[in-house]
Amino acid sequence: MPVGLGELARLESLPWFVVERGSSDHTHLGGLNELKTLSNLRGVLQIVNLGHVSGSKMLSPTSLAYTIGREANLKEKIHLETLSLCWDDGNSAKEMEEWAAYLEGCEDVQWDESMLESLQPHSNLKFLSVSGHKGRRLTSWICSLTQLVSLQLVWCNVHHNLHHLQGLPNLQKLNLFGLIELEYMDEGDDEDVDGWAMNEGAQKKTSKLFFPSLIELCLIDCPQMKGWRRKPHQFPKLSILDITGCPLLTSMPSFPTLDRKLKLMNSSILPLLDTLTMLPVGQINLPSSATCSSSSLAPSSPSEVEALQYPLSKLKKLYLWRIDYLPKEWLQGMQHLTSLQEIRIDECLGLEETLYWHNISHVPNIRIYGAYIKKGGVAQQCPADTTGNL
Repeated sequence: MPVGLGELARLESLPWFVVERGSSDHTHLGGLNELKTLSNLRGVLQIVNLGHVSGSKMLSPTSLAYTIGREANLKEKIHLETLSLCWDDGNSAKEMEEWAAYLEGCEDVQWDESMLESLQPHSNLKFLSVSGHKGRRLTSWICSLTQLVSLQLVWCNVHHNLHHLQGLPNLQKLNLFGLIELEYMDEGDDEDVDGWAMNEGAQKKTSKLFFPSLIELCLIDCPQMKGWRRKPHQFPKLSILDITGCPLLTSMPSFPTLDRKLKLMNSSILPLLDTLTMLPVGQINLPSSATCSSSSLAPSSPSEVEALQYPLSKLKKLYLWRIDYLPKEWLQGMQHLTSLQEIRIDECLGLEETLYWHNISHVPNIRIYGAYIKKGGVAQQCPADTTGNL
């Protein structure tokens, strides 16, 4: 960035700030200190090439990184709505093998962790994206962004879990892309069994990761991710779910109210089966004079029970790509997905010829491409594109 940018104290729009290679708090090569006095910035700010920041050896790496990052003074920029912090050039089009090889010889873990800690924005922030961050843990200030609506983590070296995402009551969109070391969303204890918390205290802690406002969840290329150690009951508002390249993900909260789109690609079918096999829910209308005894809670007539709500009954689009195992159980539960408008099955090897295909006969648009259906114990490939009702 040009020298002297920081003198434009009334500047309100700076959507792109490029950190020059070798910049620090002691140079004028487009360093983060150019942002210090720009308190009127509003809207969008993307800072790229944070990996170019360097400094002298007079301070410890962690102290120096924190000092340099604090020069940006992001916490005082109360009008910013969107902040993107990129340790690279902002281009997320990497291959997983390329990112893994880069991390293998990485020595900047503590530096990046301290740098991110120093770049704390104001709590008014609505949208946050972090990419190319090599630190093994996220910063603790993320949980203070109570107004945050959207969070994106792209090609970050986060290890084990994301417990710092606690306390985001307004988060509506969560996109995790290329977190190749991530295993769980939350912390776990040895006394947990099958992902369920075994005591009241643990359940209360779980509620912090419940994401009560979450509408869209994308988990893409997280090959080590196994799920939630302590499973909340369900996502109450989730509308879009995309799970791609997460073959070990077998345990997660259910999503019975999902209504717009479900996409599973190169991943386990178990999250879908867990939700499909949930018992339907209904509301019992009791007389106002009813007591709390067990006998009074039982409906005495059909009029006291509203229509049962089956899981995923409002889902409109279902995409299954490269799923190796598709048991007949998924078809058995499909008859209750009465709102489905489109099913697409691509490159799936485990389809079975069963008597349950009629359960999706109500779907107007069914596409099967490059899949195999077992007939008489032998897998036979479908035509290149099979369209229509089965």
